[in-house]
Amino acid sequence: MHRPIGVTIPALLFGIAGALGLGEGTGLITAPVAIPLAAPMSGLIVAVLRISFGTGCLAFAYGAWRLRPWAWTLGIVILVAAVVFVAVAEGPVRAMAGIPVTMLVVFYLGRAHVREAFGLRDQP
Repeated sequence: MHRPIGVTIPALLFGIAGALGLGEGTGLITAPVAIPLAAPMSGLIVAVLRISFGTGCLAFAYGAWRLRPWAWTLGIVILVAAVVFVAVAEGPVRAMAGIPVTMLVVFYLGRAHVREAFGLRDQP
């Protein structure tokens, strides 16, 4: 089956977000100035979270591009985790701004033709 354009666009955007997340997380670890001296562990935790998020985004981008069934689930998990992470790290107002976009992508990924493109079948 061919890849729907609504899957291609998130795959590309997640690929970009993944590369940026990996770069930012690696930069936080390797640049001693980036980690505040007062709380070095919090800087390390943020760096590890950014690297984890970046890796997950890259994995989803690859899986969505290749229409792997596991990528559908990973995409949903990443979208929900991103909203929760933003709410905790940057405040609920910033998270509220991303919720409509997240809901739109989750809604689209839940459509029958998209699930079928990923090789997922609805159970009777």
